[in-house]
Amino acid sequence: MEITLNTHYGYTIEINAENVHLSEDIEKRVYPKTEDGKIDKTKRVERDIHDDSMDQIKRLLCDMAYWRKAEYDSSDLIEYLFKKLPEDKAIALIGVLVEQYGQPETQSENH
Repeated sequence: MEITLNTHYGYTIEINAENVHLSEDIEKRVYPKTEDGKIDKTKRVERDIHDDSMDQIKRLLCDMAYWRKAEYDSSDLIEYLFKKLPEDKAIALIGVLVEQYGQPETQSENH
């Protein structure tokens, strides 16, 4: 099975497996508005990925991680997702992680 994110003409998730091909549009379009609430046709439409699509993938990854028996290095994914957090959520999460795992040792403490 191959799962890809296609970004050529918007955002779609594509799943290919044996004789199955699925292409799902996950793009949302945000139209800029003028002060009076009308669509501003002089500005470009902002394209993004639906929150619902992000939530579904998040639930899928959480389920996969829960059921996986072997260790899996997801540190690069965690780091990237951490960068997408709102600042207040990131600070709160850092506090939780430090509480659970302690402060990381610095090189000067090791010498």
